[in-house]
Amino acid sequence: MLRENNFSFRHLAELTQDELANIVGVRRNIIIRLEAAKYNPSLELAIDISRAITPKTRK
Repeated sequence: MLRENNFSFRHLAELTQDELANIVGVRRNIIIRLEAAKYNPSLELAIDISRAITPKTRK
């Protein structure tokens, strides 16, 4: 579920994995692992990702 939601919201926000990684200050590999449900983000990273994709999805 998390994998599908993160992927969907990232696409709705029109961000590539690389762009999202740069915005939140992590390597692209972390975004790939998150989307594959192979990484548990810290609360801080989860909030940063949420902030990065939320404004663009509220168009």
